[in-house]
Amino acid sequence: MRPSPFQSAQAWRRLAVALDCLTVYRQLSELAVVKQLRQLLSQLAELLSEAEARPEQTRDRDRAQEPVTLLKLASVFYADLLQEEPSGSWPAWLVRQLLLQENPFTAYLAAEPPSSGPAAQPDPYTAAVLADQAMADLGVLQDLAQVDLGDIRLLLRQLLIASNQEWLLPLLQRLPEPDSARLLPTPSVNAGVLPEACALQQQLLSGIAQPGSWAAALRQLQQFHRTQGAGLTACYPALSLRQGQLAPLRRDLPPAAFDLLYDYSGNLSRLDQTIAGFVRGDFAHDILLTGPRGSGKSSAVRAVLPRYAGQGLRLIEVSPEALEQLNTWLPRLSRQAQHFILLLDDLSFSDAGPEYHQLKRLLEGGLAERGSNILICATSNRRHLLAESGDPESSARFAEDERDERLSLADRFGLHLTFRQPLQSEYLAIIRYLAVSRGFAGSLEQLQQEALVWSNRRASRSPRIARQFIDDRLGQEQLPAAASPEARP
Repeated sequence: MRPSPFQSAQAWRRLAVALDCLTVYRQLSELAVVKQLRQLLSQLAELLSEAEARPEQTRDRDRAQEPVTLLKLASVFYADLLQEEPSGSWPAWLVRQLLLQENPFTAYLAAEPPSSGPAAQPDPYTAAVLADQAMADLGVLQDLAQVDLGDIRLLLRQLLIASNQEWLLPLLQRLPEPDSARLLPTPSVNAGVLPEACALQQQLLSGIAQPGSWAAALRQLQQFHRTQGAGLTACYPALSLRQGQLAPLRRDLPPAAFDLLYDYSGNLSRLDQTIAGFVRGDFAHDILLTGPRGSGKSSAVRAVLPRYAGQGLRLIEVSPEALEQLNTWLPRLSRQAQHFILLLDDLSFSDAGPEYHQLKRLLEGGLAERGSNILICATSNRRHLLAESGDPESSARFAEDERDERLSLADRFGLHLTFRQPLQSEYLAIIRYLAVSRGFAGSLEQLQQEALVWSNRRASRSPRIARQFIDDRLGQEQLPAAASPEARP
């Protein structure tokens, strides 16, 4: 069994006080799980201090409730931890929260341009002050990460026995054994997290028992926040804006997702070139992608993200009702050195209502300050985004005004990509491309005939229909032999 770094009341009290003295990472101490641990450490230090000073009083009736209180605090802390980290790994939870922090240190680094040159040079005094404070905080947080509930369980056992409350010992089974906590997080919790964030997380966890290893990792932490940003956008490349809150999209992005799309119209290469230039810092037009349902508009935008996420590209899906809330987020995103795509998916306005005009102001730059690191991509089944009026009298009376209003919004997008319905030959080319890319080993001729029947039944030859057919066909091949009629008795 490893030696515990906390063998005395003084050690527990020092850690609790050090947690209160955090500076740049002070927001961590305000999280509910950390507050629970802080209270637990303080109570534990107080109880151990009294037991060390007056051991004969540990059996007093007045002190009998203190171990019970401590047991309750430990259980509440562990329960809250399990809500956010099902593995119960306190170090993994703490490291993830560490990387997600948006504080003066991380925000300063995220605002630094990753390029070189005079304009990219940070203020050396400010950088040094923040680095010194971060290094001191990292030392405290590394100590905090070494808190093992198993150690607390052993102490609680001793205190319960000393207070003649052995009948409570079975309740200690709810807490983990010493050295039983795993360091690695639950895989589902890390879904959608950038590989760069996972690598840094693993580095910090692997050095948790080496004194000073977190402070020594300051340079890697600085580089991480310079290239990947601060807050949620540092760890998650895909997010959504709903009801004023930014939330991560916890789904893994296949690195080769873009390569699985068949560029039958040339739109994919045009989109890729535009995004590549945008990430390099070149000027890029806002993009409008229109076309029939299932033609691959949204898939193209989402699939290009993994190609450039490691270079600081982020995708934020914005619902139409959240357009007004961008007033709060645009200045914050504009201050970062990363590049953001705001995806307005499946836009469709029945009239020129509030959301319509908010989008116009956003494109014009009048909604809020919008930096050159923010690009708007909108998809719609309607070429001009605004529906035709269904009233013949109104259409006749205001035909020209309505036409100008419909065109005015679409014209504000500098790049317009039209995704058309594939021809039959293009549809079959998509089928062949997807089949080969996903390892289909059967007859392509027969597969194409089946694909035509599939599309005829659905009255569409869209890329979505092609993908659904391949998914269905490959899914049938992967069925266990016992499920086939031939295998049944």
